[in-house]
Amino acid sequence: MRLDCGNDAYEWIDDWAGGPQTDSAQGGWAHHGVVVTEAGEVIAFHQGESTVLVFDRDGSFLRSWNSDLTDAHGMTLVEENGTEYLWIADNGAKRQPSLGYEYATGEAGGQVVKMTLDGTRVMSLKRPNLPVYRGGGKYSPTWVAVNEERHGGNGDVWVADGYGASYVHRFSKNGDYIDSINGEEGGGAFDCPHAIFIDRRGTDAELYVADRANSRIR
Repeated sequence: MRLDCGNDAYEWIDDWAGGPQTDSAQGGWAHHGVVVTEAGEVIAFHQGESTVLVFDRDGSFLRSWNSDLTDAHGMTLVEENGTEYLWIADNGAKRQPSLGYEYATGEAGGQVVKMTLDGTRVMSLKRPNLPVYRGGGKYSPTWVAVNEERHGGNGDVWVADGYGASYVHRFSKNGDYIDSINGEEGGGAFDCPHAIFIDRRGTDAELYVADRANSRIR
């Protein structure tokens, strides 16, 4: 398969990654979170065994570490004062091949964590104490976007609760909760804000929300 886009061409390389040749890796469930470091290393997540995998630019497997996460739905790489960190949105549920790729019962709660590139956890964001979560409301974050200071931002961390309450939450760079939006501020409520992205190409930064079940980008 080959895709042409202007001056660029993209080819599908089916056997690029030389990852673990295990049943859980070959038949497991995978999300789309992949990042590339400044050194050119490619980081992905092995949902079957909840480990973070690191490859070189040629797809050779380099190393891994246990994450203590349920399922890394979204991965975001940031740089702070010359050091790279990995933000992971753990939606707290895992599809199981043995269950026909349905979710297992007794799922853990969703969480958002910040890690070093060797797997050390340096920050965890608490679920906001909002009425929508009280009484058993589901919290299942799917993506993280950071208004990075190196690009002129203030360091705020935005979290999309795509599989939970369909809110987008904002935290300070220190992890303190600031506020939330649910789409009703303009254009109607979100329905599965699946991914978010901060665009800093213009004079003012803009937050893009992939409002999946509403089939629109906000």
